[in-house]
Amino acid sequence: NIPWVFFKRTSPRNNIVVGYMGDARVSRGFNLLPELIKKIFNKTDDVLFLIQFSKLSDEVNSTFEILNDMSKKNDKIIIWFTSDLNDLNYSHSKWVLSLSDLKPYESKNFSQFYEHRHKKGFLSIKAKELCFSFDNAHKILIKNLNFNISNTRSLGIVGGNGSGKTTFSNIMLKAIRPDSGLIDIEIAGSKPRIGTLNQFPERALGTDTLYELLNKLIENKVFDINLTNSCVKKLNSHQISWEGIKNKHVSELPWSVVRLCLIIILSLGSYDLIILDEPTFGLGHKQKKRLSELIQGILVNKHLILISHDLEFINAHCDQILDFDIKKITKNKKILNNAK
Repeated sequence: NIPWVFFKRTSPRNNIVVGYMGDARVSRGFNLLPELIKKIFNKTDDVLFLIQFSKLSDEVNSTFEILNDMSKKNDKIIIWFTSDLNDLNYSHSKWVLSLSDLKPYESKNFSQFYEHRHKKGFLSIKAKELCFSFDNAHKILIKNLNFNISNTRSLGIVGGNGSGKTTFSNIMLKAIRPDSGLIDIEIAGSKPRIGTLNQFPERALGTDTLYELLNKLIENKVFDINLTNSCVKKLNSHQISWEGIKNKHVSELPWSVVRLCLIIILSLGSYDLIILDEPTFGLGHKQKKRLSELIQGILVNKHLILISHDLEFINAHCDQILDFDIKKITKNKKILNNAK
């Protein structure tokens, strides 16, 4: 659970240090990050680069504040890269990088508004005295959890790192068993067929290509082969060429392409309920807009659970929100069609 951080001195003469921050940004080990950054910063004479830096938790917020403070006191330069527009609030100089250009950031060109509405749903989830702890952990992760959610179409689950969101998802999927207690999931009184995209789908795919994954879904009768052309057309509408990616290993493809492709495949599968765990992770502004469009299509005839630190995205797409930190359910009727 320690953040994956790598620093490299690129030039002894220019004293430039580059930092690469990997996908453990959402891990519980992130509370070590501020002290680690301080130590590296003190050894840097001129410029510090932080690559794939993103604001996903309170610990990262404090790291931004530390960096700004140290930059002012020591007259050092920090150059960092992020996919989250909100992170730019922490910087005095703001730029947007594309494949063809590097331009100053202008907020008028980057609206964060999601034009999302959906109809009322029939998803019900009941938890009764639910408890879970890992065998080697001293802390009980989920303790006596009780709640009753009904008539939701898109449920958002939020909470801090290590609060139990992903563990709860795995219990719903029956990937792990609770220590005690019960959980019941129904859609209109029937048990739903559940498809999921976990936090790191690139790892879950292993050595499979996307083409091999699709064939497995067809063999397991959770994807109709007659919908293959529809899948390819939808991918094309999102500027993703199936022919260009289907036989490549996922490690050769951008995260955003892999995630959007998997969400499109899930959306056309024979699932009643889709669980997306941190779906906006690593996505840029335009890619989040595309994800929003996909979710709009999914919710026409399916139900959805979104697990995320991205509160803005959750509030824009979920009609009920479960906060795992305070174990509170909030209704968000403003995104429902014909809400009363």
